[in-house]
Amino acid sequence: MTARRAPASVATAVAALALGASLAASAAPRHASYTVEQAERGRFAYIQHCAECHGGELEGQFGPALAGPSGAIQYHSGAELYAYVSTQMPSGNAGALPPSEYLDITAFIYQRSGVPAGVHPLTVASVARDTTPVGK
Repeated sequence: MTARRAPASVATAVAALALGASLAASAAPRHASYTVEQAERGRFAYIQHCAECHGGELEGQFGPALAGPSGAIQYHSGAELYAYVSTQMPSGNAGALPPSEYLDITAFIYQRSGVPAGVHPLTVASVARDTTPVGK
């Protein structure tokens, strides 16, 4: 008596599933989640506290561009971006905004840098774990 072998199409399908699972596991890291509403609040806070130096479209004026074709910001991670913004900005009044406003501004910068919105708002804890580069 001989053992029955699975048809080649089944073996191919199993191999394809295994490859897909492997590729999904090695997918590029993702940014911490933020919401569209949070980015919209961040846009208003940005206009009020940041646009004078960084431009209305984040294109840079007295301060560097934060998004767009002129090079964009290039922080090593979302965590580094938030840490810098929340401790060094706005110039001349560093660290003066509440953490929620810094989170909203960071969410706005994420949005303008092409990071897709999610369903969970950006938090101090989630951004602290965000090791994905911003603006590169």
